Amino acid sequence: MKILIFGVGQYYQNRKQQLFEVAADDDILGFLDNRADKIKLCENFHVYHPSSVNDKEFDCIVLMNSFLSEIIEQLKCLGVPREKILFWEEYRAKKMRGKMRLYVNTFNIKKKSVLIVTTDLNYNGGSMAIINAAIVLTEKGYNVCLTAGSCDEKLRLEIMDYGINLLIYPALPYISDFERLFIEKFDIVLVNVFQMIKVASDISRYRPTLWWIHEGNYEDDSVYEYIRYQFSSYDNDSSMNNINIYAVSDIARRAFETHYPGQVFDILPYGIQDETSETSKIGSEVSYDKFVFAIIGTVCKLKSQLIFLEATKMLSQETLDMCEFWIIGSCGNDSYSKQTQEIADSIPQAKMLGVLTRSELKEAFQKIDCVVCPSMQDCLPIVLTEGMMYKKICIASDKTGMAKYIKDGENGFICKAGDVVSLAECMKKAFDIRDNYSEMRKNARKLYEEYFSMESFGERLERALLDTEKRWVR
Repeated sequence: MKILIFGVGQYYQNRKQQLFEVAADDDILGFLDNRADKIKLCENFHVYHPSSVNDKEFDCIVLMNSFLSEIIEQLKCLGVPREKILFWEEYRAKKMRGKMRLYVNTFNIKKKSVLIVTTDLNYNGGSMAIINAAIVLTEKGYNVCLTAGSCDEKLRLEIMDYGINLLIYPALPYISDFERLFIEKFDIVLVNVFQMIKVASDISRYRPTLWWIHEGNYEDDSVYEYIRYQFSSYDNDSSMNNINIYAVSDIARRAFETHYPGQVFDILPYGIQDETSETSKIGSEVSYDKFVFAIIGTVCKLKSQLIFLEATKMLSQETLDMCEFWIIGSCGNDSYSKQTQEIADSIPQAKMLGVLTRSELKEAFQKIDCVVCPSMQDCLPIVLTEGMMYKKICIASDKTGMAKYIKDGENGFICKAGDVVSLAECMKKAFDIRDNYSEMRKNARKLYEEYFSMESFGERLERALLDTEKRWVR
């Protein structure tokens, strides 16, 4: 099959390894991009302007871009038949139908069997939340199979260490009768994140389905616009009639019900594993001569790394000399990432540490004093929960789901989203009480234990699954 790839930006960069594996037996003719005059080449392939598409003899165009509606309309105006335009996931499903890899740990069934279906697994909050769901259900005696389109290899090895059964099935989210035979062997299905709207709707017709929503609806990064366009035939209340829908936080609930009013049944906060040892001091740090502020997450406008860096400039030189400011997470080639890297390079105390594995992040937490999450919107950031588990000072913006649980000045601090001055004031308070914040650390730990421990999460999740089974209409 002769294919053209539309897009060479961050969306493509995040998936290019998968793309070339999937397209191994196809003939890639080149790339299309509206910036072709500037880019010229990508991966040694020519980059063509879309206006030249009719000069090429091709079987399909694979969209590797977030601006789906605009691109599809542009291509249709250029005379490209709609059936020749494929979403990336659609192309992957077409090529990989029936191909799967199963990594089996155990099928010791004490209770019921649960199939968990999610998007590609990486080191992000949604992936960590669903992996913890698989862990806690496995520990409770359920036969669990965690299924995703792909999985980061380092993360896959960590998942296997947890004793979870893992199925990699690249055809997701485009399931068919072939997959139905497999899915019907499970008692209950847990579908993770809004991107899986097609899977949740299709499976709910023949199996009790719990759909767990994690996404917000921030104007500059709305997954809703992308997914609702991609799966427009599912963008209606009737496709959700037989699904038990839960949201991870009030923010996620409001975002979902902006589009589908009254559809969320209840709130289901996640839980995280207690990574502190019973025999060691909870939240103890290794010897480090700097007070470390850390912001953890993919570098993007939503996470507000630039606000974090600008806030450091408002601290006194004396404070700066005693601190370090860590940015942990993937940093791309987009303008926001480049600007973040440039400003970080200009601040001697700032460090860009990139993506860390779970084990590397555990080591980093032993040096971190204050976890900062100034996000413009974040439904329930796991990094703050981890900080509380380790008894760290936590600073959350008022646009995070965690702000609901934090009592400002008692178990953490709350800053105003997008407000450099507000964040700088919170950072100054955190630094000023560095030698006398044992009470705040204890309160943070209590918050974790009450709301986000695996024990409390396991109870909530089991109740939700049983309720889903009870409410389902065959």
